[in-house]
This record gives sequence, structure tokens and C-alpha cells, in this order.
Amino acid sequence: MKKIVCISATSRPDNDTAKALGVVTAELAALGCEPEVVDARNLRLAFPGEAQTDDWLRLEVAVRSVQATPAETTTDDQVFLQLRGEFSVTGELTGIPISDRRQGFFETYVPDFSVPASSGVRP
Repeated sequence: MKKIVCISATSRPDNDTAKALGVVTAELAALGCEPEVVDARNLRLAFPGEAQTDDWLRLEVAVRSVQATPAETTTDDQVFLQLRGEFSVTGELTGIPISDRRQGFFETYVPDFSVPASSGVRP
């Protein structure tokens, strides 16, 4: 059985990313794969300037393509980014060494810098 590691990198409770990941892992299992979820809400990762923890990750990304879409959220000052590229991750989570390099995608929200925040107008 092929094992696939799925990483939910958001720590927001009851987030849409975790819900979508649940749909993906169910489909992978139905296809005969063994999905293993790494959920950021269960990790103790230090942010820059904080004391070190036992869990750590180093993520390197070589972005090959990007698509930006105005976010349809309660705040109109964000853009939804979808990035494709080559990802390399190394680290240690719950005492287990991690190392992988693959093609993949990443999604995130970023501030919309195309309009001054004070204008209240979106392009």
C-alpha cells in the first residue's frame, strides 16, 4: 500500500484547510493509499525569536508558477495565492526525523498590496 503524507500547516481551529484535507484523505484511502496526516495544531514549533522546541521543520520551495485571486472573505484586503513548485522539507516531529523532496502545491492568503489600505476600494 502506498503511503502519502499530508501536511495541514494551519493552526487555526475549525479551518477550511483541515476540512478539505479530510475529503482528500478519505479519497486517498478509497483509492487504496495510506494517508498519514501531520497536523500543525499538534506540533510545538518555535517561531523566530522564541525558545527552541523539540519539533522543528525547514521548508525550502522553488516556485514554478503562481496564481493570485482576490479573496472572498470577510476582509477584502487579502489575495488567495496558489503556488506550484518543488518542495523540500527536513526536520524532526515528535522525535521522528523527516526528509522529503517532491513536486507539489501550497496555498495561503497574503495582504492585497495593489490598493492602499485606507482607500477601501478593491481593484
